[in-house]
Amino acid sequence: AGDRPGAAARLAAARRLAETASAFEQKEEERRQQREEPQQQQRKEKQQQHVEETQQQQQQQQQEEEEPEPEVEDAGPTLQEMFVRRYSAETRPWIAFHPDAYEVTVNVALSDDASHEGGRLLGVFGGAVQPLLRAEGDATVHSCRLLHAVSAMTGGTRYALILFFDRRARAGRRTRWSTPAAVVSKVEGRDAIL
Repeated sequence: AGDRPGAAARLAAARRLAETASAFEQKEEERRQQREEPQQQQRKEKQQQHVEETQQQQQQQQQEEEEPEPEVEDAGPTLQEMFVRRYSAETRPWIAFHPDAYEVTVNVALSDDASHEGGRLLGVFGGAVQPLLRAEGDATVHSCRLLHAVSAMTGGTRYALILFFDRRARAGRRTRWSTPAAVVSKVEGRDAIL
């Protein structure tokens, strides 16, 4: 019988301990919620701000799509590519007949036809293959429809400056003309690459 009051006291102590633990857990949960509440509010504000920004961007894009494109006067073909081509019997002896991919080609002779053997610019027009004899500095301008070639080099070196013009911008076009080593000139009677 003496054991029962001790058991009741232990039971009461265990209940108080459980109540204290429960109250502690409840207070910890309240503290956690208080800490998270500002963070949740910030997240909600950021989400709302993102939604508003997205809506503004969509409205702006829709307005831009609805606005008519301003009419731009056609300025004609623009330079798309430019490079110097070197021909010799050892390195580039000839080029087969071909059309160009750009609307207009300008081919400037940087060496006189008399300074090398072979390497003549040829064009197909008037129903026949015709040589285009040129002196240093002469420019040949032709459309992309002209079938043309360079005859086989047998001696000397031939240089030509090639410029391609087109109205359309080309994806992946080469812009070799932006590099400084793209000009050939005569310096004191010798060929020099500048």
